[in-house]
Order: sequence, then structure tokens, then C-alpha cells
Amino acid sequence: MISFGTDGNVLYIHKLAVVYFTEKEPLKAVDDVSFSVGRGETVGLVGESGSGKSTIALAILGLLGKYGRVTGGEVWFRGENILEKTRSELQKIRGKRISIVFQDPSTSLNPSLTVGDQIAETINTHRKEYSKKEVRDIVLSLLARVEIPEPSLVAKRYPHQLSGGMQQRILIANAISTNPDLIILDEPTTALDVTIEAGILDVLESIKEEFRSSMLFITHNFGLVSRICDRTVVMYAGRKLESARTKDLLTKPLHPYTKGLLACIPDINAKNPAEILCNIPGRVPDLRSPPVGCVFSPRCECAKHECSANRPKSILVEWEHETACPCFLETSKKEGLETLQSSLKTPKAENTVLLNVDNLKKSFRHETLFGSSKKIIHAVDGVTFSVMRGETFGLVGESGCGKSTLGKCIVMLLPVDGGQVVYAGRSVTALSEKLMRPFRKEMQIIFQNPDSSLNPQKRIHQIIGRPLEIFEIAEGDKKEQRIYELLDLVELPNNYYSRYPHELSGGEKQRVGIARALASEPKFIVCDEPVTSLDLSVQASILNLLKKFQNDLGISHLLISHDLSVVKHISKKIAVMYMGVFCEVGTTEQIFAPPYHPYTYCLLSSVPLIEKDNGKQRARRLRLIGVPFFRVSGKGCVFAARCPLKIGQICEEVNPPTRTCNQGHLITCHKTIEELSMLERLIW
Repeated sequence: MISFGTDGNVLYIHKLAVVYFTEKEPLKAVDDVSFSVGRGETVGLVGESGSGKSTIALAILGLLGKYGRVTGGEVWFRGENILEKTRSELQKIRGKRISIVFQDPSTSLNPSLTVGDQIAETINTHRKEYSKKEVRDIVLSLLARVEIPEPSLVAKRYPHQLSGGMQQRILIANAISTNPDLIILDEPTTALDVTIEAGILDVLESIKEEFRSSMLFITHNFGLVSRICDRTVVMYAGRKLESARTKDLLTKPLHPYTKGLLACIPDINAKNPAEILCNIPGRVPDLRSPPVGCVFSPRCECAKHECSANRPKSILVEWEHETACPCFLETSKKEGLETLQSSLKTPKAENTVLLNVDNLKKSFRHETLFGSSKKIIHAVDGVTFSVMRGETFGLVGESGCGKSTLGKCIVMLLPVDGGQVVYAGRSVTALSEKLMRPFRKEMQIIFQNPDSSLNPQKRIHQIIGRPLEIFEIAEGDKKEQRIYELLDLVELPNNYYSRYPHELSGGEKQRVGIARALASEPKFIVCDEPVTSLDLSVQASILNLLKKFQNDLGISHLLISHDLSVVKHISKKIAVMYMGVFCEVGTTEQIFAPPYHPYTYCLLSSVPLIEKDNGKQRARRLRLIGVPFFRVSGKGCVFAARCPLKIGQICEEVNPPTRTCNQGHLITCHKTIEELSMLERLIW
């Protein structure tokens, strides 16, 4: 028997294999995976979607469902193989000794119970010795522990009355309520704003330090891994390809897959960022019939004949650093990147304005359970900017700040309340639908979620071909030929022509959305969060496509995102938006260098960086106060209620001036340019 008293492991997984029995063939979701989690240690599981990360978590908890089965290996928890436990014995372990925080809190929290009652239920189930008053006190202390403001009030609220970030904190409070030995976190910050994500990571770090909790952190974000994980395991197609101390993995990756993932990430700190990103060709294999040899060999640029013929064994290269690639000394992404770089030139924007937005306004009346209220929400409040031909204009800010509303107003999917949108010298703001039609051909939009924007009942050729019909671009054989050309343009194979959207992956669906937008041969595209929640390799390929179209076709973009590294990589100019207004506007170089607006600085200091040296990430961090809300009075700075550097009453009552730092760089703030320039010394 393995001794857990000497090695200090809380969890030890040995040669785990999990199979899902589907209608067609068995699907091997996890194949011969081994790793451990020590006391007080955080171990990261990273990899693309479908790599088996979440399946491992479910196997640990015995939650694989009726079609999932552990077909091999062991899962040792505190000296006991929990795979041998009965259902009733597992129920005593789940929640009490092992807890889990799932990705989507809206599906994990009971909508019919207050959040306080839900945490109390967990405590009462596993800690029966506490009185009702003691349980209530524990609930309030837990809410305060995860930095929930006004715990006594929040405890009485239902999940739908809380923001996504608050809901995720409730799940964390519930997870630590029984002081478990192991906390599993399955993509706990995916799709959250960077500021909310930073706050949750702060909470997790403090919990780890205070309780010495062991954590299994599942993610596809290497920035999060760098900040919170002691060791990291890289998964691909159900197999472990590499594992190491996190710092060693990030500075000296050995497996081609790990190197490829790291090369896909836009570097927010790069002084001369790459024109294009490396992306891993191909896709994760069908696990009903995986490759015979190395599971990554079909996508590996360095694969040899023996790689596809023989399954590689894990090699211990140095202390705690092992890889399942015998050719690790020969692999490098650098040569491929340099070759790729030379094939593209930097797209140059023309000196003519394509789109001009002047004092644009859009308001909504606040809806309540009993109808509309008198409260007016100024979603877009007097926004002005311009986009040149062949230029990408980036728009960043938290969810709910008005970015998507602005994008929809520009392409006239929403009527505006004031101001003008001038496209190619002509105002389109007050045009009828009939007069707007020629402009719709040139002004397109790519939506964030392809699942909701692609008709599930239409085949791919019908979806892409619809704009060709509407704008009378092509018909018959020419239409079919053009659809194949568009599929090739977005790097999708011809056999996708007759497929339905549900037969495609998330990244492939997004490519279809891009092909549909390109079908009308537009000159301007609103890209509304086009890479949110996509795997790193898919994200890189989509961003490369957008740059390619900008370069080859002269297309201008309005790129909407809350990911600063994505915006920096592709944009020439950037606007930082908060609650309907622009706080700061400038070129990419100006936005990422002092002086900063306090909100811009909070966004920058919240980004999880991949640290490749001995220094700690940002010794001091600037965090937002409270939660976002739209101002009602129209007076004062919109950011005043959340600004950690607020001057005083002037911020709340007087509209801040717009200050010019240098050519084209504007900051709207009561602080002087000299004071804003000093912000950098707080953190860097």
C-alpha cells in the first residue's frame, strides 16, 4: 500500500482511465494519467477543451454519471482508494472532505433558496454539532471571508439577485464551509471580467495561505496558472503530456504541445508584439478512435515516423519535470514563428476616415418585475471617435459597460437616441431599413456566441450563402463556388459544406460566423468578443484571421473585448469604456504606457501575467471598489463610486474634464496629467 503519511500527498491519482460508453463507440476520455496534490499545494490542470480535465475532477468525486466509468487506475485520497468506496461512503466525503467549485455558478446554485440558506445547508449536512445561531454566524463569517460586502444583507438574497462574480464567491464560500482537505476548482473564472477574476484569485490566495488548503485548479489560462499554481500538469486528448513546477513549465517547456500553447498567447508586456500568433494546426482527435502512437503527433510539426507508430513513455528530465516526448530536445516553435512572421506585413491604415461616431447616445428604461420604472440607464452616453480605413479600433471595459450596445448602434441593429454615425461620408443614423440596406452590405458584425447567432436548423452552406442571396452577389454555381472560397478563407475543410452547427466545435462555429460576415464583402466589421472562452490555439487562429483580412482585404474592425492582451495584439487605437462613456482614448502604445486613467490602471493591474523570472507578480495591486452601476443623475464622474483613487466630493458632483496628454491621447479625470503619470509607481 502507498504510504501517504511520509510524502504528504492529499490526493494521488495513479494510471487513471475513464471511458464514456456512447451509442456508437466507447470514448476514452482519460487514458493512463498519474499525478499528485500535496498538502497546502495547488496543482493546475491545463489543456484544450476535450482534454479530460473536468472528467478527472468528476472521477475523483464519483460523479461521472450513468455512461461514464473508471476502467483502470486508482484515486487515493488521504490514504484511501476512494474508487472502492460505496455510494453512501462517497456522500460523506463529497462536500465535507473534498469540495468543488464549478465553472458556471448559475447552474450550481439553487435558484429557490437564498445564498445564506444554501451555505447553511452544507454546514448542517456535514457539521451537525452546530446550533442554528452558530451556523448563521459561520455563514456570515464565510461571506465576509470571500469579501462579500454587507454579508447579512447578501445572505438573504437569491442567486439571480447577484452578479456572476458574487455568485462565484458564494460557491467558494460554500466550498470552504466544511474546511475540506481538497478543493477542486473547475474553470472558476472563465468568461468573467478581468477585474472580477483578479478579486476571486485574491480570495483563493488568501484562503490557501490561511487554511493551507490543497487545490486542484482546472483552467486553460496560463496567466492564472502562473499566479496561483505550484505545479502544473498539461493534458491533451485524455493523456498527460508534461508536468513540472509551474515556473519550470513556463520558462523551460519541453513538450511541443506545451510550447505551442504558450506561443498562442498574446504578450501584454511585449514592447514589440508579434504581428501574428503561432497557432497549433488541426484539432483534438476523436477519442473514440485516438491515434495509435503519440496522441499529439497528427498536429505536431516535429513528429517523426516512430511518433505515430509507438506510444511514448513519460521521461523524467529533471526534478519533478517529466514529458511524454522523446524528441523534446529537437522541438522548437521559434523557427515556425519566424517563417510565419515573414509571410505577413504590418497592415497600414489609410489616412481617410471610414467611420465617424459623434456624440452617440443610447438609453434604456429600467425594467422591473411590474413593468418599466422611471429610472433611465444611459448605456452609451455621448461617445465620439473615428475609425480609419484598414484600421482596427479596440474597445475594452467590463461586462455591462455599454460596449456591445455601442457596436449594435453603429451597425443600426439598435436605434440611437442622439448623435450621429457617419459611414463613408454619409450619416446612417436616421435611414429607413430600405435605405440602410446598401450600408448593411458593407457594415457587418461578428457576435460573441455563435451558438445563439447561427441557425441550428440550417446547414453551413445555407448560413454562409444567405448574405450572397440577400445582396444579390452570386447565385447557382457561382454561389456554391463562393461558399467554398469562404470556407477556405476561414480555414475550414470543404466537407463542412453540408454540416449543421451542432456538428462543429466552438472555434469552428466562430469561423462560420466570420465567413458569413465576409460573404457580403464588407469594409467594416464589428467584432463583439469574438474569442471569449475559446481555447488558446483557436483564439490565436481567429486573431490571425482578422489580421489577415485587415491586411489582404483592407477591412476595418471595431474589436470589442474585455481581454486587454487580445486588444493590444490587434488594435492600432483603443478606447477604455466604463458605464457608457470613454474614460481614455489613445493609440495602443499610449494606452499601455503612463499616464493612465485610474480605471485603465485597475484593468491593467488585474491581468494575470505569465511570470518567467524570480519576481512576484506586481507586489502591489490596484483593485476596484464595489460593483458597477450606471449613474442616474448625469453629474459627476461615472467611475467615482468605484475609484480607489477618488479625490473627494468633486468626483461625485462635477463632470471631470477631458485632458490631452499628447497627440490623440485623451483622459477624462479630475486628476492632473502629472498625477496620473505617477500611478505607475504604485505597482510596477
